[in-house]
Amino acid sequence: MNPGKYYALVVANGTYGSAELQSLKRTIPDAKALKEVLQTKYTFDPENIYTLYDMKRDNLIMALDDIQKKLTPEDNLLIYYAGHGKMDEESGIGYWLLSDASMSSRINWFSNSSLTDYIKSIKAKHIFLVADACYAGSIFYSRSAMDAAPPSIADIYKNKSRTAMTSGGTTEVNDDSKFSEILLEMLRSNTDQFLTSGQLFRAIERPVMTSGSNTAPRFGVIQGVNDMQGDFVFILREK
Repeated sequence: MNPGKYYALVVANGTYGSAELQSLKRTIPDAKALKEVLQTKYTFDPENIYTLYDMKRDNLIMALDDIQKKLTPEDNLLIYYAGHGKMDEESGIGYWLLSDASMSSRINWFSNSSLTDYIKSIKAKHIFLVADACYAGSIFYSRSAMDAAPPSIADIYKNKSRTAMTSGGTTEVNDDSKFSEILLEMLRSNTDQFLTSGQLFRAIERPVMTSGSNTAPRFGVIQGVNDMQGDFVFILREK
């Protein structure tokens, strides 16, 4: 199988311009740690990792525009978001709140529907979204959880995938959420050459739920973006 190139978009917000939104202490350190493990342990080259720390909605759109132009049908994309989230109770639409967001106006909120529009247009074979934010689970339908690759990995890799893993469903997630911490622990300790997103979720689900978290992590197919039952595969970098 040809795994293509691995790209990542790592978005984290800790400081907000609006006094209505409290600062988040762990989001940016966790995001920096994720970037480090992706480029040192897995096959993500540093030049293919986009980082947006305390950036505005416009910065996110520019990064997604660039990714949309650059990726090919053989490539893979990991999108990670850590920061405040919000859900409209009437419509059920979830939003990311970037550093320029305000609770009094939606003008700078970034909706799940805008994200899924980008995911539809990006040509990558596999896109895996990881979101550590309130109400992040509103983006998907939940489901239970390379030549050297075993046949089972090659089989699951060959089909297109559009999946997400989130720190919770459609409820609030505390700032002391253990989701990203445990995610990082599992990525660092993994010794399997090929690790699917489904395997990663199963590895972190119980530790997160027994960590004192007030929500359970979710894993599923992103709504309406042509998932074909494949899976994103993390590949260990050769030593």
